[in-house]
Amino acid sequence: MNRFEEALENYDSAIQKNPEDSDYYYGKANTLDKMNRFEDALENYDSAIQKNPEDSTYYANKASTLTKLTRFDEALYNYNIAIQKQPQNSIYNSVKALTLIQ
Repeated sequence: MNRFEEALENYDSAIQKNPEDSDYYYGKANTLDKMNRFEDALENYDSAIQKNPEDSTYYANKASTLTKLTRFDEALYNYNIAIQKQPQNSIYNSVKALTLIQ
């Protein structure tokens, strides 16, 4: 459907109603990333991390966005945090390896 603007409006509404729910910021960040609005996506990943610093997926997706911006050192830092928080998740090691060969 690719109704990104409508999705953003709904995330904003959800955030307004429940600003402490980190998943809303994460969903908004993912939407912004799909729209190539990478800096805005990073702000929302940071908000999600601030609300729930234990969720490894927030760091991994932030790292992915940083990689798209060729900010490789920052991406690796966030992949390392994701790996630290969920060491059994082999996907994090795989995408970190891909970043290392950029």
